[in-house]
Amino acid sequence: MRRRCWLDAGIGLALFAGTIAYLSQWPHNLGSSDEGIYLYQAKRLLDGEVFYRDVFDIITPGSHYLMAALFAIFGTTITTARTANAVVHGCIAVLAYATGRAVNLSPALAILSPVAYLALCQAAWPFASPHWVSTALTMVALLLAVRGGWRHRRAAAAALGASVGALIMVQQQKGALMALAMNVLAVLLWRRPSRLRPRAQLLWLNAGLLAFVVPGFLMLVAQSGARPIIYALVQHTLGNYRHHHDAAFGSVPLLTGGFAAYTLPLLLKYMPSILVVTGLRSIVWRSATEPGVLLPLAALFVFGLFSLASVAYFPDFIHIGFIAVILFIAAVETACWVIRPLPGRWVGLVTSTMTLAVLIGLGVQLARNLARAQREYPVSLDTAFGRIDFPNRNEPGFVETTERLMAGREPRELFAYPFYASLYLMTDTKNPTPYQFLFPDYSGPKQVEEVIGILERRKVPVVFAFSAFLPKDDALIAYLRQRYDAADEHKIFWTRRPG
Repeated sequence: MRRRCWLDAGIGLALFAGTIAYLSQWPHNLGSSDEGIYLYQAKRLLDGEVFYRDVFDIITPGSHYLMAALFAIFGTTITTARTANAVVHGCIAVLAYATGRAVNLSPALAILSPVAYLALCQAAWPFASPHWVSTALTMVALLLAVRGGWRHRRAAAAALGASVGALIMVQQQKGALMALAMNVLAVLLWRRPSRLRPRAQLLWLNAGLLAFVVPGFLMLVAQSGARPIIYALVQHTLGNYRHHHDAAFGSVPLLTGGFAAYTLPLLLKYMPSILVVTGLRSIVWRSATEPGVLLPLAALFVFGLFSLASVAYFPDFIHIGFIAVILFIAAVETACWVIRPLPGRWVGLVTSTMTLAVLIGLGVQLARNLARAQREYPVSLDTAFGRIDFPNRNEPGFVETTERLMAGREPRELFAYPFYASLYLMTDTKNPTPYQFLFPDYSGPKQVEEVIGILERRKVPVVFAFSAFLPKDDALIAYLRQRYDAADEHKIFWTRRPG
């Protein structure tokens, strides 16, 4: 037992350190949309602004406050953000390995899931993101659920609930579904023997959850008031967002198609089918008396199913990648179950051959992904946010133009429309509006009117407007033509007219 613990600890440490070392070789290609929005909003929090009042977003800000704290300690740079992201991925790899061991996989088989995750999921969205923080917290909850201590001890039940409560404070839509998964799992195991009574299990699970959620939301309400929070998390999310975003399951959207080359979209699309086998086996084992069989299967099935539901709002290949590590664990466990009935000497041979073949394939994928990323971002530029890597000279040109137009201006206010929050980071400029993403069909006329009012009232000197994404009769572009002059031949930068 002691040797096994040391072996697991050594493998876990190797996975953690190896993941960070591998990701440190990736280029610092600051994402122009989602990553830029996330990191710039964290910077705004560090500067003393308030979420939902001064900064608009449709998710809970747990990971934003975490990133703001890291910026305060280590500096507001791309290096801080990407190092933190690498640590998150390292934690996910360790949690995936530990969960594999908890579902009775051998060390060699348990390694497959974290390596597959790194090769096929991280590369599909190689940016710092609240999505990855929520993946890590989901894996904490899954590991605690599989180990089963929550069925016997109040503290363990409260810990599982707390992990889901923390998840709600990072991404409320995923956290709410994981809270439901946690309670469904407890109900499914209601009649199974346990030291803690079923009602007490539910009580302590949800007490742990509320211990995170209640103080978190009370703090947010105290800062910004209840109305902006309800609008952002409920009205806007269920109204504007739901109608604006649409994707077929496992699809490769046009704007993110380039990331498909870093993974296997078809594999990600059909991976959820493994839950059918896991679910059927859970039903079969429901009446079994063998200890330790039903709980791992039921936990994998329930958490996998509700994780799929959590990305149903936009189930493209990238969002499936956010939750696929659970599916990989279920797939390896299922393969082990299929192999188990073979004659004794064949089990070891087939397992070793399968493990070696998969690891070689994943190793090749890891090497290809790294080489492709380094090749695709050959241009570097020192910016206010650190050294950033680019695919071509276009974005460095935007940074240089911004610096030229902002020279001598105080305050350094700029508005990027409809999005390009990374420009604020790279040029140390300030967005005077609450919106890092403003798209007419998504944001609605009220937000557009609010932004026009702010531009007019504050006489914001420079606006970056990329009209290729906008309708021809766009109201804000019409306003720019009235109050601003084009500052470049492509009419991307606009400077305010005197008066």
